[in-house]
Parts: sequence; C-alpha cells; structure tokens
Amino acid sequence: MKALLAAAEQQAAPTLAVCGDWYKVALTPDTRSGDRFNVGVILRDQAGLLHFRFLAHFERLRCLYGDHIEEQTRFLLQVLREQLIDESSLAALPSPNLRVEGPFYASGNSIEAILKSLYDAVVPVGRAQEDIEARQESAFQSLNNLSARRLIYQELDYLIGLDKTHNLLPEIDYLELTTPEGKRRLDIPLRPFDHYGSIVSACYKRHSAIEQYVLKAQLDLATAQRLKPVGKPMGLFILRPNEDMRLTKDELLSADNLLDQI
Repeated sequence: MKALLAAAEQQAAPTLAVCGDWYKVALTPDTRSGDRFNVGVILRDQAGLLHFRFLAHFERLRCLYGDHIEEQTRFLLQVLREQLIDESSLAALPSPNLRVEGPFYASGNSIEAILKSLYDAVVPVGRAQEDIEARQESAFQSLNNLSARRLIYQELDYLIGLDKTHNLLPEIDYLELTTPEGKRRLDIPLRPFDHYGSIVSACYKRHSAIEQYVLKAQLDLATAQRLKPVGKPMGLFILRPNEDMRLTKDELLSADNLLDQI
C-alpha cells in the first residue's frame, strides 16, 4: 500500500525541467543617497550558461530621477549584457552603480518561465504603464544596436543576397579576447577577413545617449586593434535617425551636427 501511495505521489508531483542559480542586478542611481532598485535578473543554468532579463520600461525611474536616468541605465545594462560570459563575469561590473546579489536557487519549466517569474517578483520598478499609448511612446523612443543591425542585415540580404551577407557577418556580434586580466568581450559585429567593423544606432532622442554609444563603439574598435591587430582599415557605420521616428527637423539636424562632431 505504501509503495502504491509513493508511486502516486511521484506521478502527481510536477517535473521541473530547468534549475540553476539566479542573481539580482541592483542599480544605485546616486551612490551618496544609497537608494537601490532592482533592474534585472540573471540565471545560470546547469551547464554554466548565463541568461538574463533587464529593465525595459523606465517610466517609474524617470518619475523619480528625471529623463537622464533612462539613457544612463540603458547604457550600463548594455555594457553589462555584452560582458556576461560566465559566472566570473559577475565579479567585474562596469560601474559602481551596479551590484549583483546572489546566488539563489531557482527551478521551473523553462528558462524563460523562470526569468519572467523572477523579474516580475523582484523588479517592480520595471512594470509597464497601464496606459497603452504611454507604453507605445516609451517603446518608440529609441532603436538599439541589435534592432538597427537587424534592419541593416535584412536590407543587405535583399540587396546582395543572403549567402554574401553571411560571409560578412560572424555568428556572434562580439569578439572575445583573452587578456592577462581574463576574458573580455568587445562589441565588434563585422569581422570579415583582416577587418574590424561595427554598426551603431544613433536613433535616440537625447544627445548624451547618441554620444555614449558611438564613443563606446570607437573604444571597442580601438581596443580590438590594440589587443588583436588586423591589417586592413576599420569601419564604423552609424544608423542616423530620420523623420519616420517622430523627430522634428530641428532634432534631426541637431543629431546630425552632433555626429559630425564626434
């Protein structure tokens, strides 16, 4: 009888397909005040791979700290996203304003399900506004590098053919190098033979965001050339904003002038 009950309990118990350790990513906008907000979660699966979900809606942070907090936080999270290779990456954060807490145990039916559950539980500041129009406006404020590259790759496929495009593009956007300080990832999405190149979006409303991403791309290219030199010229391709992105003519002209000065 006990054996039958045990078998029945095993059959009734749900089988969780994924387990691992998870970490909270916290942001301190002003290190003097000590205020801290969770802005993301990272999951390390059983194979040691890192999966993450970071803040995507900034309305609540903007209410507390002003518009500048969005571009600063986006930039920090983008840098963190690019450097996440393995668990040791969590010890070298790109800014003292970021902090990682953990590990904690997690399990669930899938990696995405775990990330969603953890994010919803520990990142309340990242909840989208209830107003649909406000959410659409927030989502339309920028075009990040990944989205910009996707648009350009699709256009290249159309213009020169899929096979030729694939010869230009590596399987992953980043160049991973081993230095005396450890592994380092550089955002170099274009690496045809003996060349380095990058594609950067300048489709932001705020000048500081444009300047941050363009300067970071220039720094990554220069660092790659210093650590692993190539013989041919490097290229930096910038996707400029246009009127379809709901920018005025003055805003477009101002963005163009800024890019010409960088």
